[in-house]
Amino acid sequence: MTCTDHYASGESFAICRCTHCGFQFTQSAPVEAEIGRYYESPDYISHSDTHKGLMNRVYHWVRRFMLARKARLIKHNSGLSRGMLLDIGTGTGYFPHFMQEKGWRVSAIEKSPQARRFAQTHFGLEVRKPEELTDYPDKSFDVITLWPPPSMRGNTRKCGRLTTCLATYGTSPRRSCSSLAPNTTSFSANAIPCLLMRSTCPC
Repeated sequence: MTCTDHYASGESFAICRCTHCGFQFTQSAPVEAEIGRYYESPDYISHSDTHKGLMNRVYHWVRRFMLARKARLIKHNSGLSRGMLLDIGTGTGYFPHFMQEKGWRVSAIEKSPQARRFAQTHFGLEVRKPEELTDYPDKSFDVITLWPPPSMRGNTRKCGRLTTCLATYGTSPRRSCSSLAPNTTSFSANAIPCLLMRSTCPC
């Protein structure tokens, strides 16, 4: 299957499926150093804050619904109602802001300078660059979230760093690293075939 990035670049990417487990992935995905440019569309920021038009109002309603759903997922996985949370790939900061309102102490990492500025200006969030992940002390966070997982493919150093950032409690770990990935068998994926939103291409 070929999926086109309608969001920013107009480029097309091959989506391959594993013949054993059915997992789908982007073949020849951009390397980490290049992935940022696929999020440099003006719409990445502008659509986040406007309520003009029916589609934008629907977008805000859906986003609020999904933020609450993610919060419930975190509570279920971690057993915690509040604590220290790190959100990686935070975008414009709506999720960490939502969790902050629920009593969580939040930090965030985002590659896009535009999105970082938006999150800092609108929500007063601490948003760092990806390379600053190593600045956090070990066991700094109860929960780490990735919505959806950023391009860490093959980067064992960064993936290992996420593990050391998670706190433990006595002999029973109560820590959670939560992530969502596209479900290509879902109703929405099949109702809107081969769009960027379906496969989060090119990540």
